[in-house]
Amino acid sequence: LIRRQRQMCIRDRVRECLLGAIKRKENSDPSNFEDWIISTFGEGIAKYYMIPYNKKVWKYDLKEMSIDWIRGRVPAPSIEDMIDGALGICEKEFGGNAIFYYPKVGGIGALPNAFYERVSNVVTGCEVKEIVPDEDSIEVSFYQDGKIKKVCCKKIISSIPLPKLFKMIKDVPEHLLKLSEKLVYTSMTCVNIGVRRENISDKHWLYFPEDKYVFNRISFPMNFSPYTTPPGRSSILTETTHMRGKEECLEDMKERVLDGLIDAGILRDEDELEVVDATRFEFAYVVYDRDHRRKVGELHEYLLSKNIHPVGRFGLWEYLNMDK
Repeated sequence: LIRRQRQMCIRDRVRECLLGAIKRKENSDPSNFEDWIISTFGEGIAKYYMIPYNKKVWKYDLKEMSIDWIRGRVPAPSIEDMIDGALGICEKEFGGNAIFYYPKVGGIGALPNAFYERVSNVVTGCEVKEIVPDEDSIEVSFYQDGKIKKVCCKKIISSIPLPKLFKMIKDVPEHLLKLSEKLVYTSMTCVNIGVRRENISDKHWLYFPEDKYVFNRISFPMNFSPYTTPPGRSSILTETTHMRGKEECLEDMKERVLDGLIDAGILRDEDELEVVDATRFEFAYVVYDRDHRRKVGELHEYLLSKNIHPVGRFGLWEYLNMDK
């Protein structure tokens, strides 16, 4: 009886989503992310997946988010594609990561390591303390082996997050420093799990819009390459976003993640967990608030005038994948 009721519930939701997509009022010029979702997918898909999931990930009012970042990131299928999907007909690949390459050996770290082997005079593990731009050169002070060292150069290529970078620059205009502090982003806690059971899933990653699960996304590195995980084991990486200052204790996060994975049927009560560790990242996702372009444009204009060239997701302050 419970199974039958669940099947009826799923059928009713699929019907509501398809009817919502068919009846949707397309908006050629949506002013915010939430309007774009509703005009693109219809009320049903917006209600059951797109709005709750994106609220969970971005931790920001979707009506206050611009849509500058959407092209190439969020697939917008046709009505025919949605009907095929509801019927289980999957003849198209959607999204920029429908097909991707992954290092066979060495995990994703194989990519930067390959560059590292081909360049010389590299110093790593140093913390930048101060950047002093001058007319002809830039002086960078940094900690190395517990001592402050300095180097002068003509140009800097920087992937340091803009809010941190502007605090390092000496005599930066006060209004630009305040502007950098207004940039919006989410932080993230990742819980990494090693399970003494193989093939716990055939998926690469899964998304969770439900509030009852603390994580919004999980992936299975053992399916990217068999060399990421010891034989007879499985690996899980969970991602939980939060706003700055809203993070939980790491031990509490681990417990909530494990409870959620069991509830979702991915882990079993009797599973032996050989690894459970957590890592917190202050900068995870760039949030495109309505004033994103103006703020970033002003900050970049100043940096380039000082021969400081921003790169990467947090230097450019764009929602880039790591290949970019």
